[in-house]
Amino acid sequence: MPRKSLKERFDAKITIDIQSGCWLWTGAKSKSGYGNISVGGKPKRATRVAYELYRGPIPKDLVLDHFLYPAQCIGPRCCNPEHLMPTTRSENAARNAWTRKTHCPAGHEYSEENTAFETNSCGRKSRRCKKCRIENVRRWQKKHPEKLKQYRENAKLRAKARKRGRSAKARDALAA
Repeated sequence: MPRKSLKERFDAKITIDIQSGCWLWTGAKSKSGYGNISVGGKPKRATRVAYELYRGPIPKDLVLDHFLYPAQCIGPRCCNPEHLMPTTRSENAARNAWTRKTHCPAGHEYSEENTAFETNSCGRKSRRCKKCRIENVRRWQKKHPEKLKQYRENAKLRAKARKRGRSAKARDALAA
């Protein structure tokens, strides 16, 4: 029986998550959760093998970065080459630096109760301090009282319109 090619062995150890597009590694894993596959009798990261098999060689002195993680990619178990980007170690570290910060610039702790996760204008996941966000909203409200008044009036009109819509639906249901 002929030995399977690296591509055949690799493809046999992935399942595709339809929702995220991640290629989930089902083979051997390192302690940190990254997939490993034997290449020439030595273990090699599944992400590196995936990239080389489906996209080509990894440029010298660059590392692979899960640039969609944590917003859209599950991270270490994923070996989808489209979720990987060659980058320098320093760029990779800088991209993930926010995860190591424990306090916002104003000094508030990034605790579970005080942290809001948002998608920024570039489509990347970011976090914000809830206390600072509340302070910023209050500052904006003080600076723009006329816009705040108009916003509240519009909100009341929308609420009345919704209420009227519900009561009309209820009358129609009773008439039927």
